[in-house]
Amino acid sequence: MRSLLPYFLIMLISLCICYGMVPTINDIERTFGKPAILIRQTATPPVIDGDLSDAAWEISQPYQLDHIDGCASPLQASTTVRLLCDNSNLYVSWLCMEPRMDLSIIDTSSYGMDGDIVVLYLDPHHAHYTTLKDSNNIRIRINMQGKVNISRSYPGSGSVSARVHAGNDQWIVELSFPLSKMGFTASTIPTVIGLNAVRIRPQSGGPYATVAVTGSTRELIDHNNFRYGENTSLAPFWVDYKVAMPSRDTGYPLGVWGPLNEVFLPWRFAHAILEVATIVKEPPDSPFEIIAKEHFINGAPSFSNGTIVEESFLGIGKAYRTSGTGISYSIALHDPRDVTAVATVTVDSGRLAFYPRASDKLCPSVQECWGEYTSCVGDGIESYDTYTYDTHSDKMGIYTAGRFGRKERGWQQATFYYGESTGGSMKSPSSGWNICRLRMELMDGGPAAQHLMWHWFDPTSHIDIQIMNIAGQNVTVGDLIVYRGIDAEAPTPVTQLNKSMDGNDIVFSWPPSEDNVLTVAYEVVTIDQATETIEHLAFVHDLTVRIPQQQVQDKIVRVRAWDLDGNASTVSLDSVGIDKELKNKIENRPELSVAPNPFNPGTVMTIGATRNDESAIAAKVAIYDMKGTCVKSVSLRLHASAPFHYTWNAIHQASGIYIVKATIGDKVLTRRITLLK
Repeated sequence: MRSLLPYFLIMLISLCICYGMVPTINDIERTFGKPAILIRQTATPPVIDGDLSDAAWEISQPYQLDHIDGCASPLQASTTVRLLCDNSNLYVSWLCMEPRMDLSIIDTSSYGMDGDIVVLYLDPHHAHYTTLKDSNNIRIRINMQGKVNISRSYPGSGSVSARVHAGNDQWIVELSFPLSKMGFTASTIPTVIGLNAVRIRPQSGGPYATVAVTGSTRELIDHNNFRYGENTSLAPFWVDYKVAMPSRDTGYPLGVWGPLNEVFLPWRFAHAILEVATIVKEPPDSPFEIIAKEHFINGAPSFSNGTIVEESFLGIGKAYRTSGTGISYSIALHDPRDVTAVATVTVDSGRLAFYPRASDKLCPSVQECWGEYTSCVGDGIESYDTYTYDTHSDKMGIYTAGRFGRKERGWQQATFYYGESTGGSMKSPSSGWNICRLRMELMDGGPAAQHLMWHWFDPTSHIDIQIMNIAGQNVTVGDLIVYRGIDAEAPTPVTQLNKSMDGNDIVFSWPPSEDNVLTVAYEVVTIDQATETIEHLAFVHDLTVRIPQQQVQDKIVRVRAWDLDGNASTVSLDSVGIDKELKNKIENRPELSVAPNPFNPGTVMTIGATRNDESAIAAKVAIYDMKGTCVKSVSLRLHASAPFHYTWNAIHQASGIYIVKATIGDKVLTRRITLLK
C-alpha cells in the first residue's frame, strides 16, 4: 500500500489543477521532499520600488531565512522573504535587517557582487534529481545599490526589474522576474519549480590579527568595529564556503564553483508551489531513500570486535558495544549527493569523535578533500573542539570550525563545518546518548571534486566510503542510519499511554514510536478541556516521564513523537476522556507554539490556521514586555496548508517575561515566554 502512495498523490495533484485547486504543502513534501513553499497568486502586482507597503504583499506567505549551513545558532540579522506570482511574473522581496549598516559592504567594482547581496536561484524545470547539469538553472544576484547580475535566462519577453531601498537598520529588495524568462508560456506553468532565496552577509570590520596559540591560530578582534559573517537561505545548502575553480569549464556538471554566491546545489532547493500553475510537474522517483539501517536486532554482520548488548536508544532494537576505541561502518555509494549518516552513541568517558573517510579514494595524489557538515546533540554537552588538524600531510590542508547551537526538542546542539576526515569532536559529550549526524558535501571545485562528479556518469561505478567512524572509550552504538534526502513522514502516533501514582507524582509511560529515520524525542502535552487548547509541557528522551499531579490536574495528558527532520506525530484525540465535540474543537483551533522557551536570544513562533480555513485569513503577531509595550509586531496572511514560522531575535531586549499575542481571524491566542540572558 505504501508504494502506491506517490502515484495516488500525483493523481490528486492532477485533479487539483483540473479543478483550479492548489496542491498542499504536505502533498508536495511527501512527493518532492522538504522544504516546500507556497507562492500565492496576486491579481494586482506589487510596484517594484523598494517599498513593501503594497497591499499585494499582505496576501503572501512570509518566510524567515535561516543559516545556510544548517547551524542552529540564533541569527544576528534576520531576513524575511515574500513571494508572489501572476500569469506573467514572479515577484520576490527581501527585508534584510542589519544592526551594523555601517559595516555593510558595497562592491563598487564592475563585478559588483563581492559584498552584501541577495540571491534568487531558480530551477524552472525542477530537474535537480534527474540531471547533474545546471544548464536550465538561473541565478539572479542583487547588491545594495540595486545592481542586478543574471547568470542566464530564456529569451522570453518582458523585462527584469529590481529596486533597493536602504534605511538605518534594514535594506529592502524587490524583484520582478518574467515567467517567460524561465521558459514558460501561459499554458505551460508547472505546479512546482525549484527555488532558493539567499542573503550573503560577509564578515567585515576590524582591525583583527591572527596569532599562533599551541599549534593552532586564534583571531584577536575589536568587537566594537567588527561584523561576523552570516549567510542565510530559505532552504539550507548544508555548506558555507567554496574554493574558487581555476578553470570555469562549461562542461563541468555543477557549473561554476567558487565563492558561496556562485554555488548552485540545485538538489538542495526548496519546492515552490505556483498557484498560477496550468500543468502538473511530476515528482522525482525517490525524493527520500533509506540506504542502510542498523538496529542490531539480528546481530551485527557489518561489524567485528564487539558484542550485541541489551540496550537501545528510546526502546528500538538493541545496541553494539566495542571495548576498543571505536568502530567503522563502510558503504558503497555511486552518488553521494544529499546523503546523511546518523548514529546514536554513548561513550564511557573522554572525547567522542565522528567522521567519514573517503579522501584517499577520490583523488589520492592531490591536496583535495571530501568535506562534511556535522551536528551533534546531547543532554550534557559542555564544549567542542575548534582546531587545525593535519593527517596525510602530503595531501591535505584541513581546517575545522565548531559552535554551539540553540536547544531543539530538548537536545543541546553543537555544529561543525570542516574539511577532511577529522569530524566532530566533543571534549565532554553527554553521559547518556548522543546523536551524531554527518552530512557530506564536496568542499572544493578542484581535481577531487571533478573526479567524483564525472564518476556519477558511470552507472556501474561506485566508491567505497567509510561513511561513519566513531571514536571514544568503550563506544556503544544504538542505531546507524544512512539515507538520502529529507524525511517528510512523521513518526507513528503514540496511542497507548500508561500511568501510575508514585506519591504526589504521576508516572506516564508509553511504547516506542517508529520512524523512517529516527525518533529523537517525545513531547508531553496537556489538553485543557476548559480552553480547548493543547499546551507544551516537556520534551523527554525516554519512554517515561514523572509529572507532579497538581501540574496536570483537570487536564488530559498526551504524548507526540518527533523525528530527526522535525516531523511530529499527531496527538491522539481518540482515547477515553475526550468526547467528539471537544476533539472537533481542538482539531479546528488555530495553533500558536513557541520553542525554545525559555530562550536566549532567539526563539521560533509557529502560527497556523485551522483545518477549516481553506482561504487565506489575516493574522497578526505582537510581542509585549511586562509594561505593556509592544516590542515587535508582524502582520501576515495564513493558509491552512502552510503554517508561518517567525524567528524572534531578542538580542537587544532585556531579560524577563514577554507575552506573545497572536490574532488569527477572530480568535486570539497568547503565550508567556521568558528571555534568559
